[in-house]
Amino acid sequence: MKNQTLKGLLFLILLHLFIPQLRAQQEEGETIVENIAQIGDQHIHYLKMGSGSKTIVLLHGWPESSYMWRKMMPKLKNGNEFTIIAPDLSGVNGSSAPHGKFDKATLAQDIHKLIKHLELQNVMLIGHDIGGMVAYAYTRLYPAEILGTAILDVPLPGLGTWDNLMKTEHVWHFRFHDQKPLAENLIMGKQELYFRYFIDGHSANRAAIDQDAIKAYSKAYSTDSSLKAGFEWYRAFPQDVLFNISHKGKITTPILLVGAEYSMKDSLEDLKNSLSNLGINSIKTAFVMGSGHYLVEEELEETSKILLTFIAEVYN
Repeated sequence: MKNQTLKGLLFLILLHLFIPQLRAQQEEGETIVENIAQIGDQHIHYLKMGSGSKTIVLLHGWPESSYMWRKMMPKLKNGNEFTIIAPDLSGVNGSSAPHGKFDKATLAQDIHKLIKHLELQNVMLIGHDIGGMVAYAYTRLYPAEILGTAILDVPLPGLGTWDNLMKTEHVWHFRFHDQKPLAENLIMGKQELYFRYFIDGHSANRAAIDQDAIKAYSKAYSTDSSLKAGFEWYRAFPQDVLFNISHKGKITTPILLVGAEYSMKDSLEDLKNSLSNLGINSIKTAFVMGSGHYLVEEELEETSKILLTFIAEVYN
């Protein structure tokens, strides 16, 4: 037990040395606090703002981290009404993955452990990219424990236009990230270069994601294990397909699908129909015009307006 405690302390010290520092960062006059939750043998790094009785959990995508939400968090806080939590998904930026599993249902279970550990109440989820896939898996696993789910600009494995999408060049990175360990060997040490290229290629407003953000994301995936974890999220897609197509129970949890004009906008109706056929009976769609895939950063104001409207509907 003593050795385990010592290892835990050393881990936390190293963690704070290498993850991007956001402790007590001021964003638009609000304070974002950085925390690490130790839950059994797992550590989950997360950002927190506010202490209200209602909770919004923000889940990031790839190749981003909780840092992507830093400007959105103050806009959603709404005075003292909400607690805003932005965890880092298992394996990256200080969040460990001792189980070595990266399918979206397992990642959702990790987020569920964090929510229970922090004793959060009146929870809704907002997920972008990989985080949107995790949010959907969470909704399937724990529908009675959340009030609403927003899924931002991401296809869901096995649903909607997924099969057709997999035949296009748009998802070249799915195939590249699936090459193990080639992807890790080629990108290690070149994260900043690759992430800049990758994000620019999927953005309509490239200037919105500055080099400081790229550096923060590169640090989040700077170790062998964290970079591997990011690729493993893609390698788990076959498992995610099986999970998604096999879960057909009726769900009344409100779901919002948000697509960017230059990304998922035209495929949202197909995804909505697919979810409806699987028993989800409360689905809305919304579009962010002028944006590429990284809509939270590219079009912060318009995306926040859409989310605030949905949040008001969920909690009323």
